[in-house]
Amino acid sequence: MNAIAGITFEKDRTTQRRYLRVDLEQHGEEITPFLEKVGIFSHEDDFERAWASAITGDELRQRMYKRIDAWYQTYYQ
Repeated sequence: MNAIAGITFEKDRTTQRRYLRVDLEQHGEEITPFLEKVGIFSHEDDFERAWASAITGDELRQRMYKRIDAWYQTYYQ
């Protein structure tokens, strides 16, 4: 088998090929569909989860003002 840059086989203690190491920077586009299919890797799921738990700009502003008010009450009164 020909060697391919960025892909190496790793052997177990019985010298059998057991693991495959793939440089995702070099071969990420080709292997990403497989990783998504087996459920290891998914950009969309991570983004959707983060988006679902995000806060709005108004909520951020309210939290920020509440925190500033708490600091003010602690240090200046």
